[in-house]
Amino acid sequence: MAESIGGQARLGELDRNTANVNNGSSYTGPWIPVQGFSKVAIEWISAGGATITPSVDESFDGTTQDRTSAGGAAGANGPAVPTIVQLAAPFVRMRLAVTVANTTTFKASMVAVG
Repeated sequence: MAESIGGQARLGELDRNTANVNNGSSYTGPWIPVQGFSKVAIEWISAGGATITPSVDESFDGTTQDRTSAGGAAGANGPAVPTIVQLAAPFVRMRLAVTVANTTTFKASMVAVG
């Protein structure tokens, strides 16, 4: 059964990362096809006091980054609700940049919605 995120059905997890990272580090996920979806939701939590800034990269061919949408920054507990990003391209990847902390463990996921 699908969960609801911001009034949208949560259709399936596209990418998940659990990592130990230092200030200035980042995570870039693989290109994932999202044909038929109009949005993705990014959510995260962390331990160690990090500020995490997510981005959704979009690609029309699955290899070249054609557009980036910022998801806004949030501290250790992540945003109160998942960040929703409108899509324009058929491939996406999640990118997370870590600042303000050292040796932070974080969990993040990106799901397709609507």
